[in-house]
Amino acid sequence: ENTMRRKLIRHILVFVLTACVFMSGAFTLVTVPAEAKSTPKLSSKSVTLAMGGTQKIKLKNGSGKWSIKGTGVIRIKKKTKKYITVAPVKAGTATVYCKAGKKKLKCKVKVLNNSVGSVKDVGNAWVVGDSASTSFNLPEGVSLTGTEYDTSKAKVTTTTKADADSGETKVTVRIKALKPGKFYLKFNYMIGSKPENETIAAVFIKGFRGKAKAKKTDANYKKWRKKIISSMVSEDMTTWEIIDAVGALISTGKYSMKGGTDGKQLWYGGNGTCVSGSMMMDDFMKDLGIRSKVRFAGKLRPSKDIFGYSVMYGTHHRNTLITIGGKRYELNPQPGMPWPVGIVNR
Repeated sequence: ENTMRRKLIRHILVFVLTACVFMSGAFTLVTVPAEAKSTPKLSSKSVTLAMGGTQKIKLKNGSGKWSIKGTGVIRIKKKTKKYITVAPVKAGTATVYCKAGKKKLKCKVKVLNNSVGSVKDVGNAWVVGDSASTSFNLPEGVSLTGTEYDTSKAKVTTTTKADADSGETKVTVRIKALKPGKFYLKFNYMIGSKPENETIAAVFIKGFRGKAKAKKTDANYKKWRKKIISSMVSEDMTTWEIIDAVGALISTGKYSMKGGTDGKQLWYGGNGTCVSGSMMMDDFMKDLGIRSKVRFAGKLRPSKDIFGYSVMYGTHHRNTLITIGGKRYELNPQPGMPWPVGIVNR
């Protein structure tokens, strides 16, 4: 009786398991249709482009025909059925279109500035909230009559002190950056009875204040970079002013301390400061359409930039190599180091 019972149970189990397999197969056939053909889409819906750079926009899942609206702002450098590369002409906005089958896709292109500028532009980016002071001597017979500037963007205090022995007047100017954007400070003075003036320019940017958020996802990180760019870049900035602003942001910011007191880690927890800074600089440059890559420096070399700073600070160092107008420049955007640092034409 027990033997018969065991056989019956075994037959029942086999039947149930077999039925489950067939039911599962039937369920799969009914509820899971054949895989639909992937929908064509562009790699980006909007891009930012700086002068001296290029942007490649790719078509995913298909091939298409490309066109642009705004030929005065951008031009087509290269195109295939799979991608288009555009280059800037002048500041403004344009649109790239792609006809892929019955779908018409588009990507908005914003060109940030209307000149490439020069590496000599570097050195004028200040972080909002920071103060700086400078002093200079006016020779005998020259007197400062006043300053002109946008009071909403900076607080400026000026003091003068005459030197009875030399006849010169020492002028000390202190500037505190209040609001991001371009800033101009005009000095008016008299040479005898003739009025003259000189103007200095700076770019004020939003920097980090307090502890930076840890990197959670690539999407959040990309969104953060886009927000930073839109908050600190204006169309009248040269490409080098933009690069300078990004470098100042990375160098002067306050970051999370995941890597310990010796490594302020930015969004790249676990790496050294030179790696983190270089990778972040590389990310920002690519956001702006500027050719860039992180370069292993290897060892200290005697190369100097136009300010006299050394390009590399020791072994196992990373720098960012960017290309503008066919020339390559090596930068060291290391957090905690005074900016600008290590800008050399290769």
